[in-house]
Amino acid sequence: MKLQISKTKLQVAGLFLTAATGQLKAEAPVDFAKEVAPILTAHCTECHGPNVQKDKVSLQRRTHALGVEGWRKVIEPGRPDRSRLLAMVSGPEAEMPKNGPRLSEVEVATLRRWIAEGALWPEEHFLKEKVQDGRDWWSLQPVKAVAVPRSRDAHPVDAFLRVRLHEQGLDYSPPVDRRTLIRRLSFDLLGLPPSPEDVVMFESDASPQAYEKLVDRYLASPRYGERWARHWLDIAHYADTHGFERDQKREHAWPYRDYVIQALNRDLPYDQFVKQQIAGDVLAPEDRDAVIATGFLAAGPWDKVGHDETPSPVLKRAARADDLDDMVTQVITSTMGLTINCARCHNHKLDPIPQSDYYRLWSVFFRDAAG
Repeated sequence: MKLQISKTKLQVAGLFLTAATGQLKAEAPVDFAKEVAPILTAHCTECHGPNVQKDKVSLQRRTHALGVEGWRKVIEPGRPDRSRLLAMVSGPEAEMPKNGPRLSEVEVATLRRWIAEGALWPEEHFLKEKVQDGRDWWSLQPVKAVAVPRSRDAHPVDAFLRVRLHEQGLDYSPPVDRRTLIRRLSFDLLGLPPSPEDVVMFESDASPQAYEKLVDRYLASPRYGERWARHWLDIAHYADTHGFERDQKREHAWPYRDYVIQALNRDLPYDQFVKQQIAGDVLAPEDRDAVIATGFLAAGPWDKVGHDETPSPVLKRAARADDLDDMVTQVITSTMGLTINCARCHNHKLDPIPQSDYYRLWSVFFRDAAG
């Protein structure tokens, strides 16, 4: 019996000790750097940080939040119920964050207690905008295998198409006659109408493989590369002239254009196609085609005034900076489908690219005047 009483006393004493310890922790001042700054950075600084200050509200520094220098006051130290910040993030009329999840009850309670304690915020602590790391970005997710829908179609793509058409109450268009079919195929693959002879030959070919043979013949045509190269040349913003304000002829642009055409005609694997254009002169300096391929990096507009005609070193550096921006932008846009040039001035608002990464990419293509 005595042993049981002792155990009970120990348990009660432990509960009191736990409660006392918890009370001591609760009374410790809120740590701005560890508890408050992460909340404001995660939820607020995208719209009220160093790059954007909507409604004249800035949470970069404590003085900004207190309303100095023309900023709107959102914090009343010691008076959380009169602090606009809390009204903005909690309650039925909460205004922010407009993008992303609402603050949790714990986060709101932390802000409330912090303000009640006087909103301690070290002067040197400057809040920056949160940069997305890309792990939850829809376009950067790994490709996943998808089960092919059950369908009478032999090809998986047709099976997916049929399911989608059925959902919309639609069906495939009826088969067309051979004359229409060869015209569609010719314009699609070659960008040209079929010759009368090709039409007659296809209409009279009774072979079950007539269409497949026609596709193979068109894919083997030099016109195929000429037709489809223009789409990549558009991505590279290729032109036979310099562009910019002095649109002079670019005498030696055509080898890069021909490289793209020939790469498509000989079915160069895409990974090699991209690698050669970004670093062909480094990967295979003895390969003439690989060196020519790097014309991709210089296919854009060229500021003749800024590079050749101005005596100003400032304008020359600005022209060089524009060149580097164009190179970085074209490489990332064409290969990854992401915009990046916004990060020239600030962390990107829509894609997960911080400004620091933009300039790291800049350095890949940078060489000083000494070469």
